[in-house]
Amino acid sequence: MTVPLTVANLCRAPRELPVPFTLEVRISFADGATAAGRVECTDVLRHLPGSRLVVRVAAAGGTYALKLFLGREAQRHYRRELAGLAALSGSQAGAARAAATLEMDDGAERAWGVLVPWIEGAEPLRDDDVAGVREVAAQVGRLHAQGFLRSDPHLNNYVRGSDGMIHALDGDGVRPCRWPVPGRYLANLGRQLAELPPAADGDMAQVCQAYCRARWDRDATPSLLARVRSHLRRQRRRRVRRFLAKTLRECSEFHCERASGSFVACARDAWRTEMQAFVVDPEVAFSGAEVIKSGNSATVARATLDGRAVVIKRYNVKSRWHGVRRSMRRLPRYRRAWCNGHRMVFLGLRTPRALALLEHRMGLFKTVAYLVMEDGGSRSLDVVVAEQGTSGSLVNGVVEALAGLRESGLVHGDTKASNFLLADGQICLIDLDAMTEGVHHERDLKRFLANWDALPEARARFVDALQAAGMGL
Repeated sequence: MTVPLTVANLCRAPRELPVPFTLEVRISFADGATAAGRVECTDVLRHLPGSRLVVRVAAAGGTYALKLFLGREAQRHYRRELAGLAALSGSQAGAARAAATLEMDDGAERAWGVLVPWIEGAEPLRDDDVAGVREVAAQVGRLHAQGFLRSDPHLNNYVRGSDGMIHALDGDGVRPCRWPVPGRYLANLGRQLAELPPAADGDMAQVCQAYCRARWDRDATPSLLARVRSHLRRQRRRRVRRFLAKTLRECSEFHCERASGSFVACARDAWRTEMQAFVVDPEVAFSGAEVIKSGNSATVARATLDGRAVVIKRYNVKSRWHGVRRSMRRLPRYRRAWCNGHRMVFLGLRTPRALALLEHRMGLFKTVAYLVMEDGGSRSLDVVVAEQGTSGSLVNGVVEALAGLRESGLVHGDTKASNFLLADGQICLIDLDAMTEGVHHERDLKRFLANWDALPEARARFVDALQAAGMGL
């Protein structure tokens, strides 16, 4: 049985909406016809409580994606969506087109929405889909040629349908360019390309070529490539900073709670029964876990939460003065590890995913803290080398991990062998407490090579591989 919802219900609804449900609406079609009645919502695609709702609906004998705008700014964003979809459809064949508009009015509050035809077999565009990324760049070029910019150029605004075409979505993010100078358009292109991981920068010439061909029907010049790369680096840094700020506040990806005695940040998909119980009393799960490392500053253990194997790192307080110093730091080691873990995943670098952060406080002073991470059941690099030696795939995996840090402008700070894990045939990095942005990558290389002073053959293999990758000391 479907539940009918009003505008007031939607404005006050929690993030998780029960489906299916119905909406009482008035629909206006492109040919001027109107209809009133109920539409059935079968799937929730995105929900920003009190602001925006994207659902799959059955209406007028067909299946549509409904983007519904709520709240005080609803009408303004609705008009932007219509104007943006018109701009997209005028510049590219694969753009979503508004099939109808929709209005809800329950007497006290109103909402407006746009219906677009459902794209069968639609899948999010992958960042390793080089052909798809080139097509996106071409679409951006055609949009720029029409005098429009994308204010929110995420890759998830593009999907590949069952017909193989790349379809552009989200008209609300398409705006006319007020100051149509070349730099504004190239900065917008750089912002789009910043969505890609640093590993994709090798395809930048092809992507820029597709953009130039679509916009000006000419080849990309070296000077233009250099300008785009400069914008790309700047936009990528800005994008990472914005994302890291989200990891410590309530949003669609993270659940955060602040209380007088604690602070909790948790990946929303990990905020389940046992994780909630862990936050209430972490020592219960910690005491029954398998201790991996026991030290004065930190204790590491393996446990299971909600059927998922995890590693819990407890940051201890060694002394009163240690607690005072921790409280004076803007970003303590456990917060730095939490942010760096998500930074690496965000940039496409391999590391166990950080699931939750729990910080205990006593007044203004920060005391013990807990960091929960996924456990891949992996082995450290020193153990693997001792057992199996240095195979070509192992050495290449290590070099790839170090090169990824360099390309992303990150310095690990503690590249001892035990911080390199082999999981499913791939190298991932752990212990991100000391990771910083910087260019002193030679420190990481020196510390890494120092692991093999007693194994000259292994050291020689790593040195040769690093030099071949252009990272020799």
